[in-house]
Amino acid sequence: MNPIICEKGFRNHPLTDEQKANNRQKSKIRCRVEHIFGFEEGSMKGLVVRSIGLMRAKANVALTSLVYNMFRFIQIMRYKPEWVKI
Repeated sequence: MNPIICEKGFRNHPLTDEQKANNRQKSKIRCRVEHIFGFEEGSMKGLVVRSIGLMRAKANVALTSLVYNMFRFIQIMRYKPEWVKI
């Protein structure tokens, strides 16, 4: 299993250039995922799934993701309408 936690520098022991590059790569992924969860937490009243059964919980998560993707598409189209050629 590969560690996905960013490394930390200490006093008189700064990070090497390789460690900085690895941290930057890890942070790119984490930042994108955390923005999505933050949006769902803030504007969709949280990520709590209040249902009984795994199928309903999966459907709830899928619909939440679909709503986020639709919102994000509309947001992108507001600023870059030339992307869509209908």
